[in-house]
Amino acid sequence: MYIPHPENGQIIYLPTEQIISEYEVSVKFWKNGEQVSEMGIKCSAQKHCELIECTVCIQMLTNPQCTPKEWIIILVLGLYFILGFLIMICRILKFGLGGMLCIMRHKWRLCKIIGVLYGYVTPPPILSLRVFLKRRKWRRARKEKAEFTEFKPFTKTYKTNLPREVILITLLLLALPIQSLEIINAKDEHCIVNKEGQRTCSYENVLELNFGLQSQNGQEAQIILQDSGNRPTGKITLKINAIQAVCFRSAKFFTRDFELGANSVYLCSGEGSCTSQQKCETLGVNESISEIPKSNHLPGTSGCLDPCKGQLFCQNCYYSSYTCLFFRCFAEPKSKEIYEIFECPEFGLELKLNITIENAEQKFEKEMRLRPGFTENFKEIKLTATSMTVPPIPALGRSILTDGNRFAIITKEQENSAKRVFCPNINEAAKFSSKCIMKKEICKCEKRKNKIMCGKQNGPYLKDIFMGEKVLPLVHNGLLLKNENKEIVAIPELTAAILQIRLAGVSFKAQIELNTCKITPYEIVGCYGCEKGATFKFTMSYRFRADFSHFNMPFFYQCRHVRANSQQQNTLSTF
Repeated sequence: MYIPHPENGQIIYLPTEQIISEYEVSVKFWKNGEQVSEMGIKCSAQKHCELIECTVCIQMLTNPQCTPKEWIIILVLGLYFILGFLIMICRILKFGLGGMLCIMRHKWRLCKIIGVLYGYVTPPPILSLRVFLKRRKWRRARKEKAEFTEFKPFTKTYKTNLPREVILITLLLLALPIQSLEIINAKDEHCIVNKEGQRTCSYENVLELNFGLQSQNGQEAQIILQDSGNRPTGKITLKINAIQAVCFRSAKFFTRDFELGANSVYLCSGEGSCTSQQKCETLGVNESISEIPKSNHLPGTSGCLDPCKGQLFCQNCYYSSYTCLFFRCFAEPKSKEIYEIFECPEFGLELKLNITIENAEQKFEKEMRLRPGFTENFKEIKLTATSMTVPPIPALGRSILTDGNRFAIITKEQENSAKRVFCPNINEAAKFSSKCIMKKEICKCEKRKNKIMCGKQNGPYLKDIFMGEKVLPLVHNGLLLKNENKEIVAIPELTAAILQIRLAGVSFKAQIELNTCKITPYEIVGCYGCEKGATFKFTMSYRFRADFSHFNMPFFYQCRHVRANSQQQNTLSTF
């Protein structure tokens, strides 16, 4: 979540699917594109039903276990009104289509009647008399029928029963889980039991998991590994953080903040570098001048003028056919920061996830980045992102300025201003040598007697750009752009991925067969039929070592896998 200008005391509401389990909140603060502070806190899980603060809302429909009575009433009323509306639409369509069919069936007769009424068609006298007689006969029959026909009330009924398919689809949609859970059982031939009764099982499986992500709201999947007797041996947890697009940088040039300066020297004919008039006229822009060595190693432009132009007596030069006024306009660095201007011609997709492998003895964690089609290995587990689906990522269209830590999007005018003096690579920018190129038009010089005076054009400095509004992180063209490990990362909305997990000979040790686990309950609070559920507190002890334990409570219709860390510990389980 990115907030550009937070207010004092601003409240941020976290998604419900994140706070119903143990979660960690971290906050990072940026100032002028540089991270200045970071803090975080670990929070315990919140009860899902207590988070619903409404009388009638969609959350009640999506969580029927919290308010089952209200859920049934709202569902029945909603389906009743929806089906009533659909039936009304069907009736309107039925009468409308019936009228159109009637018009199409008698279209020629209607055309004749309209033509007679408006005088476009003149019927023959015999036809007019025949029509008149038919109408009189029809009116008499209608009058007699109205006098002798008994009134019968309208008794037509319509079926409004709810289809079974609608109820089934609705209940299935509401029963979809938030998290993904897979259970893998080992085969008997893949399990070995040692003398102590400890069972070691290896797994050879390939799974494909589908993930759908919205912005930075992650998704979690668990893979429970069991032996042939359905006893747990380990657990693999995959937490998908985000599908992000990483910028493939293409450097344009490097530069630094600088100030302009100028040096000049006046020479008579035959003195020093003033060997000939042609020498003055053909002096190169980047050529060094030995009489002004202080500025030769800096980026700049050189020039030469003949202020006398054949005068016999001119500014301390007597009988000189020509004179030379050498000058050099140069740029001098004013800070140690080196700036790079680059662009992002394309982005590469990455699936950012955390994998946790846990068994009875130890726990392994690793953060991984998967690219489409590439396989990463971790503890004999191979992960491959076979597919990633993202919305179209618009081209950035602008260059980016960075000093190595901060990043900012710059305009074309700012890029041209930064390119007044530029270097081909970062090494030359660090030296700021004469191999860096300075544009000649930034030096506006004029002759004053035997000296050259150049007007200074120093600003604006590039460091001032990081004080603006285009400093990362920011939202640009609907994408969240941020700096992550000195990389430009774009996070799109509504992404999906297919992750292939291959267990290539992964081994896990099951519990000792001779080990016994004793569970002593000492408190049961609540009931399973209540809205808040039941809390079961018990003491679990065993003979040998810390291990996974599996217990089943039929009266709760649920099972639990519990890991004990000491030979006797108190455990809390909620149902």
